Amino acid sequence: MFLYTNSIKNFYTMEIYQLQYFLAISETGSFTKASESLYVSQPSLSAGIKKLEKELGVSLFERRWRGVRLTPAGKLFLGKAENLLFEYQSTIETLRNFQSRPVLRIGMLCTLQVKVIVKIIQSFRELYPEVTVELCDTHFDELNDWLNQGMVDIAVTNLMEKNKTETTYLLFQQRLLLAIPNTHPLTQKEEVSLSELQDQPFIERAKCEILARQSPTIFEASGVTPYVVYRADHEEWVIALIQSGLGISIMPEWDNIEGVTYVPLAKIQPTRKIGLKWNERKKFELVNIFRAFVAEGTWFDERFRV
Repeated sequence: MFLYTNSIKNFYTMEIYQLQYFLAISETGSFTKASESLYVSQPSLSAGIKKLEKELGVSLFERRWRGVRLTPAGKLFLGKAENLLFEYQSTIETLRNFQSRPVLRIGMLCTLQVKVIVKIIQSFRELYPEVTVELCDTHFDELNDWLNQGMVDIAVTNLMEKNKTETTYLLFQQRLLLAIPNTHPLTQKEEVSLSELQDQPFIERAKCEILARQSPTIFEASGVTPYVVYRADHEEWVIALIQSGLGISIMPEWDNIEGVTYVPLAKIQPTRKIGLKWNERKKFELVNIFRAFVAEGTWFDERFRV
């Protein structure tokens, strides 16, 4: 990869490995840790950075006895380096897929019911049969990492208030309700207060992107200590445990789940906003096509529609 200055007299080259070295050191704060993470020797790493600093004509790092930190020039270069490396990787990926079957990689929040997105994917494939759709799911934080690193092209995830409207599209809103076995006495109530759950066997959803992020938690705020008997990191496990009568949980409502009754919580109503999220730095035409397709359709019934 070559970068040029505006001066005819000066010609500089910048190698991709130098950007990788620089970003690794910036992230770890240490030449030693960076060399270990990149599986290169420390002398090679140091030589690469010295060459980069010489070409740029500035010092990028301030060496300290407990590591390194970015100089003002280094801080300025950090964003540029991230963009350069991202664009390089995107270009390589685009060229590798050139003249091959287009692939759209969609990441899904693992706390979503799969059928929520299946109808959209099926309709999209009917209109664009040449496109291969790859689906994968994980928890909220890792899904964001996948999107930032370019491992997925677009995500179906929980949208936060801080998310930019330019890189998101809201699909629906969803309440979190008390999920209990059909045989449980609380099924007879129109709503349940948290105090009524004090001694109830509770199934904790380890990957919940809503309740796990509240501080204090809804239980702490109500002075209630849940009697946790199970912790599960996937919704299928939670539902199976509830269906077996082994406990109750607070979770998003799933459609047509046998053996499970959903009851609203009294005085509080946790909700989440589910939508599409994409990386503004990744210019992938297939993502734009998919976004436009989703925006034109009506996919959800009145309970979920925004």
